[in-house]
Amino acid sequence: MSEMNNEALQPEENKNLSVDNQEDKTPEVPEITWQEQALIEKETESKDKSADEIIDDIQNQMATESEIQPDDSKEKIEILTEAWGGYSLKDLVSEFRDLLDQYPVEKISKYIYELRNVFNKKLREEKNEAYQKYVEENETDEGFTFKAIEKEEFDALYREFRKRLEDARNKLREELQQNLEKKEAVLEELKKLARGEINASAPELFKKFKEIKNKWHQIKRVPRDKYRDLWMTWNHWEEQFFDLLELDRDYRAKLFEENLQKKQKILERAKELLNSENVMEAYRELQFLHKVWKENTGPVAPEYREKIWQEFKDLTKQIHDKRRAYFEELKKVYEENYQKKKALLEKIKEVSEKEFTTYDEFKSVSSQLDELKKEFFSIGYVPLKLKDEIKNEFKEYIRAYNKKKNAFFKTVKEIRKQNLEKKLALIEEVKTLKESEDLKQAYERCKQIKEEWRSIGGVPRKNAEKIWEDFKKECKAFYDHYYSIVQDQREQEFENYIKKKNFLQTLKQKLKNGEFDRDLT
Repeated sequence: MSEMNNEALQPEENKNLSVDNQEDKTPEVPEITWQEQALIEKETESKDKSADEIIDDIQNQMATESEIQPDDSKEKIEILTEAWGGYSLKDLVSEFRDLLDQYPVEKISKYIYELRNVFNKKLREEKNEAYQKYVEENETDEGFTFKAIEKEEFDALYREFRKRLEDARNKLREELQQNLEKKEAVLEELKKLARGEINASAPELFKKFKEIKNKWHQIKRVPRDKYRDLWMTWNHWEEQFFDLLELDRDYRAKLFEENLQKKQKILERAKELLNSENVMEAYRELQFLHKVWKENTGPVAPEYREKIWQEFKDLTKQIHDKRRAYFEELKKVYEENYQKKKALLEKIKEVSEKEFTTYDEFKSVSSQLDELKKEFFSIGYVPLKLKDEIKNEFKEYIRAYNKKKNAFFKTVKEIRKQNLEKKLALIEEVKTLKESEDLKQAYERCKQIKEEWRSIGGVPRKNAEKIWEDFKKECKAFYDHYYSIVQDQREQEFENYIKKKNFLQTLKQKLKNGEFDRDLT
């Protein structure tokens, strides 16, 4: 009798799942897509499902997964995506190219979609940085453009990926149809066996049955719309075959016992899952257990069939209900997120309505708004029915702010243009001061011009440095001229002072000696 332990019941990705290492019993908000969020809200808003309805949902999911190729290759594709956040756009394009060169597209599609999200986020960041730099340099956003050559390269690779993926899907459709035909042929073999068309002993018949079942399981994926009919047909003829083994009661009882033990192992694992705090993983593994129950175990003795199936159904409903309760908690989190975002929107509205008449005031408002936007986007999902309300309100405030910002920059641009003209006029006036006949008055006027320059305010950044250098040069030229004239005057005054001093010394001496020279008078 083959042994089946709990580990063998777990899918590869769930074998590390343990009910003993769960610490945080509060509902964590997982990273999910909006489609998964829609499922959560649909689950909680729908009526409480019966066990049979839950089983139907699981079987529908199994049918969907019947088209998925099981990864039975020894080499597992493990892409380290954590480092992508630090990659440049060029590095991400190179990573995309390497992935396409190394792996089949159908096995890496989820990584490609993640890579695309990282690339687009990085592209937005670089565009925002370029925008901020442009605004700081030009003090307006008019004329701003942004183009990244990596975007064209990435888009070309993405088109190639989509083409390869479509080719792979066409190939898959052909393979699914071929597998369907193969399984139908295997079913015909089982029918012959179950109808007693093959004359052999019970052990020989069962050996033949195992060969047929092995062939059945070796044929993998089939079209999802044919999956349930195929398995219902298989199960019907499998039971017919076991009824045929009535001819050998002991052998039949032995097979029933083996199947019962396999099903009991599944029940034990389901009970463990019921105690698991990781309800999402537990439900995923429950779906896998249903697949094992359906595809890898056979009939049990009639007296156990209903009882053991009912027990599995009851455990399934309990695990489902636990997941549903978990979803209810997540919905509360979404509602709390809604309230948080509504409160932030009030602050965003308040900041977006602030007036700014100077560039420093604009920078202050812009900085406050950026911080609020970061906080807003860091909050998770809100209820889907309120998503548009939040999004539209956010867009309304940002649109109003952008309209005011653009008007501000337009006004600033005109003011700075006027300031430029005023400062150019002051430079021209400084040039004329050297020609003034009254240098002292010109000197005072130069001082006044410097004060006027400082009071005028900013000019377009592209002109600021040049006109400042021109202004300093003309002021220096005037002061050099002024001080050269003043120095000549001072030298002449000093020379006159010496002459007068000498004259007075001579006169003093003659008066002392009693001499008087009329020429000195």
